[in-house]
Amino acid sequence: VLIEPPTAGAASPAAEDGERFGAYRTIRLLGQGGQGAVWLAEDTRLGRLVALKVLSIPAAEMSTARVERLRREAQTLARLDHPCICAIYEAELDGRHPYLAMRYVEGETLASVLAQRQPDPSRPPPPLAPKEIAPWLPFFARAAETLHAAHELGIVHRDVKPGNLMRAPDGSPVVLDFGLARDLESTAVSLTQSGELFGTLAYMAPEVLLGRGSDRRVDVYALGVALFETLANQRPFVGATHAALRRAIEIGESSVLSG
Repeated sequence: VLIEPPTAGAASPAAEDGERFGAYRTIRLLGQGGQGAVWLAEDTRLGRLVALKVLSIPAAEMSTARVERLRREAQTLARLDHPCICAIYEAELDGRHPYLAMRYVEGETLASVLAQRQPDPSRPPPPLAPKEIAPWLPFFARAAETLHAAHELGIVHRDVKPGNLMRAPDGSPVVLDFGLARDLESTAVSLTQSGELFGTLAYMAPEVLLGRGSDRRVDVYALGVALFETLANQRPFVGATHAALRRAIEIGESSVLSG
């Protein structure tokens, strides 16, 4: 697993090099966000490398909903046995620093690939040439098959985006972060049916924004947006503000597509 690299001014991670969390010894920081950090770590029992997601907030200080979301993430990943899904090995959700130990995947996220193409955000690069498109088609076909495997288990990812699609060294995709996943077979789905929006706006289907529910099709839509962005080097729907982007998605208004 991989998240964005640390940014200037970010809060100090909730661990240090060489620190122990159960049987895991941290090696180096892979990335961090507002709620914790992901470390490359060694499982000292088995001698294998893992991605250790360490939260900065003790379980006792987290809301019940947050703890349940983490527990659901662990349970969801434990059910998904697929080579293109970042597997979970162990979860410790109590104590001072709760953590999830997951498969360590080398490679780079699609978001990182797209950022490297666009050094100047005000001037998007041109669409890919036909010969540049071909290598990406197997990547997205495999990603679609991977999401289908999750859907067959009744699990919808709900936050498919370039930052959650990793390209491994062999070119295959690995789907990351099922933290927002919804188990359609579970009776405990009230946590995700409160009327709140979950996911990333630019990749949300209009039906979700209009309050018409979300099923496996939201993942298909989001993957399609990521495919469009990868090939065209810009998203199908854009807006100068959050509200403008939402309106463009809801009504299907795209200057990119119409142009």
